[in-house]
Amino acid sequence: MENFDLFISYRRSQALAVQAAVASLEQAGISCFLDTTDIAPLADFPEGLHGAIANSKALLVWWSADYADSEHCMAELTLGWQYARAQSSDVSQRIWVVNPELTTDHICAGELQSSNLLAGNSLHDATLTAQLTEKLATLTTPLSNEQQTVAAASYGSQAQAVSKHFTGRLRELWQLRSLLHPAKISQTNRLVAIQTHGIAGIGKTELARAYVDKFNAAYPGGVFWLNLAPLDSEAHVDDNSMRRVWADAVREALDWGGQSGFYRDSAGQYLEAQPLWEKLQQQGPWQSQPVLWLLDNVPVLNTQTYHQLQRWLTAPMANSHTLITTRFAGELAGFKPLNLAPLDHIAALRLLCSYRDFTKAEQPLAEQLVQQTGAHTLALVLAGEYLKHSSYQQLIEGFDSQQVLPVIEQIAALLAADLGNKAVGIVATFSLSLQWLDDKAKRLLALACQCEGNSAFPVAVLKDAAKALFQQDEMQSSIALRCLSQAALMQQSEQRVRMTDGSTYHEPMLELHPLTIAASWQLLCKQQDLALPTAIKLQQYLIAAVLTHFDQVEDNRQHPTIHPYLALAHFLPQQHCSAEAFGLRHRLGRFYMHAGAIPKCRSPVQLANASQKPYYYQMNTKTS
Repeated sequence: MENFDLFISYRRSQALAVQAAVASLEQAGISCFLDTTDIAPLADFPEGLHGAIANSKALLVWWSADYADSEHCMAELTLGWQYARAQSSDVSQRIWVVNPELTTDHICAGELQSSNLLAGNSLHDATLTAQLTEKLATLTTPLSNEQQTVAAASYGSQAQAVSKHFTGRLRELWQLRSLLHPAKISQTNRLVAIQTHGIAGIGKTELARAYVDKFNAAYPGGVFWLNLAPLDSEAHVDDNSMRRVWADAVREALDWGGQSGFYRDSAGQYLEAQPLWEKLQQQGPWQSQPVLWLLDNVPVLNTQTYHQLQRWLTAPMANSHTLITTRFAGELAGFKPLNLAPLDHIAALRLLCSYRDFTKAEQPLAEQLVQQTGAHTLALVLAGEYLKHSSYQQLIEGFDSQQVLPVIEQIAALLAADLGNKAVGIVATFSLSLQWLDDKAKRLLALACQCEGNSAFPVAVLKDAAKALFQQDEMQSSIALRCLSQAALMQQSEQRVRMTDGSTYHEPMLELHPLTIAASWQLLCKQQDLALPTAIKLQQYLIAAVLTHFDQVEDNRQHPTIHPYLALAHFLPQQHCSAEAFGLRHRLGRFYMHAGAIPKCRSPVQLANASQKPYYYQMNTKTS
């Protein structure tokens, strides 16, 4: 493919001005790639543009007022940034911005807004031509020929699971980049909160994962991903509960990154939250390198509680950037908010297309679905999986039939605070997904709904508990599990387990969104013909399955195999009081005692008694 000096990224609305500018540049001996073909809004990013960017020495962005409205333009910028960052942290060597507008408020290009913003407002200017000629004279190779950087160290498995269907959020990705890396040196803010103002399931975590995927090269010190979902199950969040959940999340992240010895003292005891925070601040391979500290699923708390817990929401390291995701709509001191809205109309249609393309005749049906669900991301994902084995016509017919059911309205009313005025349509997509499941898959889903939302748990637990549910029929549980994953009602991932001898293996994990738990459980309980055990009985099956993995708590060499089960072992006993729940607390206490996490002078029985609270069962419908 032909090589170029400049790849020019621009909106077609600016075609006349850009074409005139290119003519002036080429007269000065600067070769330019300028794509003049119209790209349909719903089309995939053209493969030819990948090659053109790769074979250009630099990327020139014509940042007009409507530039960021184009997903394709933002994709060109993102790809150019990744190529430029592969050579140097100074991306101004390869990416330059021309602003044809009178103000700069419309530009959300992170660090590109200052050092990369060329003088003038038109490529006709002789000054700009001279600037570009001087910059290009120092470049001898195309963007793709630069040495590729090594991906940042990852501390936390969640940072790895980027959805292949992620779409429509590149503007938000660059807004996030601009907030974390302000263009002006005087703007030192490095604390950003992705907030959704109450609407659950529209993609906070997915946006964070996509940011890590696209921009991890900017954090050579590593990316720390801490999941604070366990705080949602706390009856009262205070400094003690925050310290405990924070320390557990840090340990899990360090385990994933191969730093399991970091959170122990010289005697092999677990460091408590404060000394662990101080050690992270002063030691570790991430020192003197930029770090991204990401706290996912920060619960909805009142402003006063947030203020009291402020120190645990920011990174310990000096050279760090902190990002949190939360549904809290209020002001967080020190944090710049990025308010995440549902997908826009075009992005929502593109998401559906990623599952099944539609014809011109089917487009009104796709648009109807987008309108009735309010472009809600999780609802569209469920519909997309449905479309893999159905047509748009069948989808809409089934969707409309679900919406008129009284039970949908009842459940939507319960979840309206989390879903807004499109609750009926969103709940209808869950109901439609359940229609494709047989009774065994539904019962397995009911079992999974007793686990904690947004917190991964081992597949082995669900399969072992399902043996009691299906009377030892393991084949049925495997088939049911596959059906639930195919319907997008649960997501599969892996957790790296590093043994004491240095060997590693990957534990298969599952995760349910809290909205999936709330909506699915309510829908399943309303089905009169479904032989569904009580919630307490299902929890007892799970507790029994977890207990089998705590048999070797006295053997420290086997402790890494227990780590994937800890979050569920903490969560399940909080749901009700029973002999099984007390037994799991007792076993958990023994594990922590032998692991060096609690003083050995306290017996497991004392720990279990101290942690036993008068919990009464209530289905957790939080959807943060």
